[in-house]
Amino acid sequence: MRDIDTVAFDEGRKYWEAILTTCGNSSFAVYTKTGEIVEFRGAMGYGLSEKNGDRRWEPSDADKLNGLEWRGTCRFNPFQPFRVYQNGKWSDWYDTTDHRFWLTMPMRKFKGQWEINDGKPAAFKSIPCDQIPVTQ
Repeated sequence: MRDIDTVAFDEGRKYWEAILTTCGNSSFAVYTKTGEIVEFRGAMGYGLSEKNGDRRWEPSDADKLNGLEWRGTCRFNPFQPFRVYQNGKWSDWYDTTDHRFWLTMPMRKFKGQWEINDGKPAAFKSIPCDQIPVTQ
């Protein structure tokens, strides 16, 4: 049986893989706050256990009785350059020191089900490859 932290890491990764569209060497998504298309040359989502200092979070007896099995965060980090399609053209590339798309959302395993962002929509949504403007 796999460690629950490993399973959480993979659940977070799968969550983002379902949102990002891979076309060629890049991943694309629409940033829902602005409607802009973002091209990522490298990005990754993953689940990470909550910690209290150096200690990993463990459910209390009450948490267990209530069905809470795991608690942490689902993170999204662009780890290579990205650019944004805005005003009818692609921006210059931004490096990873620009953290505007680094996201952290609550994540938990509750009554056997993984929940991310308290069931709210993600900050990005998928876009089909044929709807992505031609790159310059």
